[in-house]
Amino acid sequence: MRRIGTVPDEQEAQTFRDYLLTLDIKVQLDRGDKGWAVWVYDEDHLDQARQELATFLENPQDDRYRSAVDVARRKREEELAEDLAAQKRTIDLRRKWNRPLYLRMPVTLLLILGSIIATVGSEFGRELEPVRNALTFTRIFEGDSNGGPDYIMWARKPSAIYGWQFWRLVTPIFLHFSPLHLIMNMYWTYLFGSWLEQRIGSWRFALLILLTAIPSNIGQFYEGGPQFGGMSGVGFGLFGYLWVRGRMDPQFGIWLPRTTVTFFLVWLFLCMTGLVGPVANVAHVVGLISGMAAGGAVAWFKRR
Repeated sequence: MRRIGTVPDEQEAQTFRDYLLTLDIKVQLDRGDKGWAVWVYDEDHLDQARQELATFLENPQDDRYRSAVDVARRKREEELAEDLAAQKRTIDLRRKWNRPLYLRMPVTLLLILGSIIATVGSEFGRELEPVRNALTFTRIFEGDSNGGPDYIMWARKPSAIYGWQFWRLVTPIFLHFSPLHLIMNMYWTYLFGSWLEQRIGSWRFALLILLTAIPSNIGQFYEGGPQFGGMSGVGFGLFGYLWVRGRMDPQFGIWLPRTTVTFFLVWLFLCMTGLVGPVANVAHVVGLISGMAAGGAVAWFKRR
């Protein structure tokens, strides 16, 4: 930073500073004994700034200097808006990673904890009675019209509609039917959740879980009835979101390696062959489409 001269009057010094800003020359004003010293930040602008200062001191009331005030104000407002936007895009990783795990990714941990509790409580699906009435797409009737014994009727409609029990549209994701089923789904939930929740925030991440869980559960219910469960539809949804968002929005900062993309697509089609046993294929496909649509929509709005 170099000093190029002095402007006697404070108001005139500010006007000259604004005029230079319209020329993309940034200066600093320091008060001194004989007026306001003008310091230029970029030495490449020294000669031009000195010449402009000499011209300004000859006629500081020239209209071009007065009109520069409004232009400089708008320019400063634009720079301030850009700085604020840059601060929003900046992530303080040190502060984030210094927080306890339950504060960094509470939704992810609740998904994992809820899955373990529901799965163990149902003995990996072998004892569904303790949890079926609370979590699955079922309707329970205590006594029929003739006063007969209690019975259970499976509905071909989402039972959440009846009795306003809307949680049932989501809760089947917590049920798993084997240790391997639980371990695989929790691995991908933790991996994708640790990336996404800390990047987009817990509330947006929770909304993304709902946007992938509800369509995948409803689709699987209509295809095969109420006896299904698992987080795999959500896992494919998170995969689809990361895949599309990473490709369409490079500034997002997260993109999936080709090996991960290949694994998920191969696993999707392998499950459809039936070689790996009964699988909720509809939940996989609907979850994947829901996640891809969400990632594409967010990336498109970011571009706009």
